[in-house]
Amino acid sequence: MSDASRESFVFAITDDIPKFDIRPEISKQTRNDIEALLVSYRPNKIKTTDIELSITVTDDKPIYHSPRRLPFTERDIVDKQIDEWTQNGIIEPCSSDYASQVLVVRKKDGSSRVCIDFRKLNRV
Repeated sequence: MSDASRESFVFAITDDIPKFDIRPEISKQTRNDIEALLVSYRPNKIKTTDIELSITVTDDKPIYHSPRRLPFTERDIVDKQIDEWTQNGIIEPCSSDYASQVLVVRKKDGSSRVCIDFRKLNRV
């Protein structure tokens, strides 16, 4: 076996499984379900830095795309997502000559994801 094909792997095996005090009168299955949820829980990500982004374009002409017409059900989804992003400090109100379309994409599990179509901006 050559040195190039040899690889070493190190695995840390610990017993650092969190312990939870769940009432004993709850069924074992329910306790297991609760423990699984608590172990896998990840809080919502929020803005933790003040990073500024600049995009260099090749032309002075603003890249503008007219808003896409959304059904009322999708408008509600977009409005709720924008409110959440604003409250979490992910986005902030602004005024600009640049604009990209907002659209709602269905995920495999049937839930919705709000996306911004930056294809026109990416072309420059």
